[in-house]
Amino acid sequence: MARRLLIGSAALIILLLLPFVLLRAAYPDFLAFSEGETERANPPFEVTLVQDTTEPAAQPGGDTQKEVPSTEEPASDVAIAVVRVSGTPGAVYSGSYGTSGKMEQVEGVIEAQPAYYVTAARRSSGDIVDAKFQKLNLGTETLKAEILIDSEVVDQNETSSDFGAVEVSWSPKDSSQ
Repeated sequence: MARRLLIGSAALIILLLLPFVLLRAAYPDFLAFSEGETERANPPFEVTLVQDTTEPAAQPGGDTQKEVPSTEEPASDVAIAVVRVSGTPGAVYSGSYGTSGKMEQVEGVIEAQPAYYVTAARRSSGDIVDAKFQKLNLGTETLKAEILIDSEVVDQNETSSDFGAVEVSWSPKDSSQ
């Protein structure tokens, strides 16, 4: 009787695991998660962090190509904001940027060219783009943060204090852009 129960339990376990083994063989990424990942890497609405030392290059004919991920919302409901961080080269900073639903943590060293971080805000939900950065060193180096919408500065702040902090914000509801 005990042997029959043991064989039945083993058969049940094999039948329960078989679909996962077959799916794993057919789809190697099935059930694969990177370490610490709890949600989709790039949901349809998210805009990926961009940190570059140069502005986008102009294409022949004067057009600047920008790649924006597709969204599930209408394009008129999404505002793309660029946070530009600049200042005295060599100043070390850390901070965050994004909307209340998705803040990204960053740190860096000011270089000759500004660093750019891109985020998106939904007009219909009242998202507010917020960016906060702080110098991590003593000295009179300058740290400046700006929010750009359609290449126009809509908010800016700068500091040269020891361990000084800057904060900028923008709401698409307060703008006709």
